[in-house]
Amino acid sequence: MSIKLIINPAAGRGKASKLSKRVIYEFEKRGIDFDYEYSAKSRHAVEISRKASTEFQKVIAVGGDGTVNEVGEGLVGSDAIFGVIPLGSGNDFAKENGIPSKISDAVGVILSNNFHLIDVIKVNDRVSLNTAGVGFNGIVSEVAKSVKYLKGMSVYIWSVVKTAIRYKSIPLKISINGRLIEDNIFMVSICNSKSEGGGFIIAPNAKNDDGLFDVTIIRHTGYTKLLLNLNKALTGNLNKLKEVETIKGNSILIESEYPMPVHVDGEVISLILHKVEASILESSLKVIRNSS
Repeated sequence: MSIKLIINPAAGRGKASKLSKRVIYEFEKRGIDFDYEYSAKSRHAVEISRKASTEFQKVIAVGGDGTVNEVGEGLVGSDAIFGVIPLGSGNDFAKENGIPSKISDAVGVILSNNFHLIDVIKVNDRVSLNTAGVGFNGIVSEVAKSVKYLKGMSVYIWSVVKTAIRYKSIPLKISINGRLIEDNIFMVSICNSKSEGGGFIIAPNAKNDDGLFDVTIIRHTGYTKLLLNLNKALTGNLNKLKEVETIKGNSILIESEYPMPVHVDGEVISLILHKVEASILESSLKVIRNSS
């Protein structure tokens, strides 16, 4: 079976560059027919994976959730099977699909024939495999990129605290399932799976293969209340707060007169959008999952 590895050397604050030789070795020692290529810039992995989708049976993202997003985008609607070797800071997509963090174990899963079809979220002209966000979490994603001396979940916790000090809710108009919500909104998360930011459980009931996304809306809340309830985001209990509501749907329109920060899978696509449209691309990506 032919396999293409797409390696983002910048993933995990350079961790992927250091560990990529170990990944390559794991395939070589098994005598696997494979090829590999390093991405060189933003969006480059989309180009590589789109080309690879017609030449290889399996295409593997080696990196974090940003790499997963780009490689996955290039494979949407193709016959290629998508896999992940998680070498990023958050690795939420890998966790959702049961991919081990140990490289040799992740390679073992990739060499299995266990895959399933998942939905993908179309967000304006981009896609999201995991979550997309408007508002606070968009700024958090931007702040997280500048954190140098922390790793893993601590990057996102620090970014949440730093962002919360100054962030102000935005007046939004949200249309979903024929319902119109107009309010000062702290953040909106459009979730194809349960968590983002390395383990913040934003939508505990989300599934990536049910033809729907879970939209978690957090209305205006204060800095102190946010920090006092941060543990609820880590344990999947955000919905116990009166400011939080989750709605299932397959399309959503978010508009504002004010500029909106927006991320897809932790990558900021804009800080100044005034309109976001999202819809479900049902059963559009074949993804390797760990069945054990």
